[in-house]
Amino acid sequence: MPRFAARHPDIPLHLMAAGGPIDFARSGADLALRRNDFAFEPRWHAREVAQEWVGPVCRPLLAQGAAAVPARLHTRTRPDAWQRWLAAAGPAAQAASFEGDAWYEHFYLSLQAAAAGLGWAMASRLMAADEIADGRLAAPFGFTPDGSAYHLLSPAPFEHDTRRLLLLAWLREEALATLAAPPAPPVAPLWEPKGA
Repeated sequence: MPRFAARHPDIPLHLMAAGGPIDFARSGADLALRRNDFAFEPRWHAREVAQEWVGPVCRPLLAQGAAAVPARLHTRTRPDAWQRWLAAAGPAAQAASFEGDAWYEHFYLSLQAAAAGLGWAMASRLMAADEIADGRLAAPFGFTPDGSAYHLLSPAPFEHDTRRLLLLAWLREEALATLAAPPAPPVAPLWEPKGA
C-alpha cells in the first residue's frame, strides 16, 4: 500500500479485512478484492487481478526435518485448500502424510501457526511472498495454480472512475511482480512424504 500511496497520493485507500460476499451499500466499501470461490452477484463489475497459486509452507527448520511427521494446518475460510492442492500438484503430492490436523478460523491464522512451527499450512504464493522472502516460511514443494483467481469487484463500472482503473492496474502489476519473482531458494526437506 505505501507504493500505491507514493504513486497516487491523491487516491486515499482504507483497507478493511474481510472475505466472501460483500454488501457494498452496508459496508461503505467502493471496491472489494475477492477470490472467485463463491458466485459473484450479477450486478457487480468484476475484473480479474491474478490467478491463485498455492502450496504447503512451514517454518524452515520443520521443512528440514525438525519434526518426524508434521501436522497439517487447515482453515475454515478455505476448508478444501489441501484437497485442491493435492489434485493440482499431481502424484508426488498424493503421498504426503501428516500427524493429525489442526483447524484455524482464518487463512492468515494458519500461516502464523506455520511460521510458529506448529505444522504445514496451505498458502497462497501472493499472500506468503514476504514471509518466504525473509525466511520466516519455506515452500519446499513450490506452488501450483489451483484454478481460482482474485478479482476486483465494484458496484459501478470501472470505466466510469479513473481511480478504480488505477487501483486495478496497480494490483495487477504487484501480483505479476510477485508471481514472476523467482521463489526463495528451496529448502531441501529431510522429511519425505509417506503413504496417505
